[in-house]
Amino acid sequence: MNEKRACDVLAYAAASAREMYVDPSVYASHRLLATMERFLGFLEEEQYNDPFFSELRKSINDNILLVMTDPEKFGDFLSEVVEKVAHKSFEYA
Repeated sequence: MNEKRACDVLAYAAASAREMYVDPSVYASHRLLATMERFLGFLEEEQYNDPFFSELRKSINDNILLVMTDPEKFGDFLSEVVEKVAHKSFEYA
């Protein structure tokens, strides 16, 4: 990832942190997922070939708006994301 891309992620995370200070707490999860989606997009541009990253990005895009339409399903989705990423992380342990 080049410096501009890294700065983009940092800027979005900083803006999200500021926004989370005043937004309802449920939106914090939404903003963090949006940060993940943005980061995964950068990985795709860098041509990381592991399908895990593109599948996770698609899953986030498909489910991120549940925060507004079905908060219970959104919570379930967050649990799924944590589980998927944790399992993937064990591959690198």
